[in-house]
Amino acid sequence: MKLNLENMNSWRKFMVLKMLVLILAFLGCKQNSAEQTAKKEGNSNISSTDKQARSLVIMVPEDMDAYQKMMIDHFQAGGPDPLERIQFVKKEIEAVSNVNQLEAAANAAAAQIGTGGGPDKAEVVYFKQKQDSIYILLNIDKDGWAGVSVARAQIHPLVEKTLLNFPEVKSVTFGYAKGDEKKMVE
Repeated sequence: MKLNLENMNSWRKFMVLKMLVLILAFLGCKQNSAEQTAKKEGNSNISSTDKQARSLVIMVPEDMDAYQKMMIDHFQAGGPDPLERIQFVKKEIEAVSNVNQLEAAANAAAAQIGTGGGPDKAEVVYFKQKQDSIYILLNIDKDGWAGVSVARAQIHPLVEKTLLNFPEVKSVTFGYAKGDEKKMVE
């Protein structure tokens, strides 16, 4: 389409130019918005080393259904701990850049299994690192409902194995760090 500006009156020229400016501005905003969304979602052209720095590894059972059944059976009937017989595999997730990466990994691991009641998903409500020890509480540790013990029996091992996969972590305790319990109650 070719515009012939010479044959248009000045008002029409003004309106056509104004529309062109608005269209170009709109297209420019759309492009910037798409680039920002891609960056937020991690879809921009990032080198593989940058992607590695932006990802975390959590530990999950190779067969989630079998794991859940074994943990329920063990919790309800007792017997040998099935964790020694369950194969865990690494699962890569996208890291959240502005939070503690250990806490982010714990949250991601906790969210792998539904709680079966209470909150929709388990999530970290307290997290503290003291040297090579992690002290952590999930919302399922603080709130009770029928079946919460089964949820803890299934979710705690995922969080613990995930955190112990980090070389800087040697122990994981589901509870407050010494001295923090009184502060949290007050």
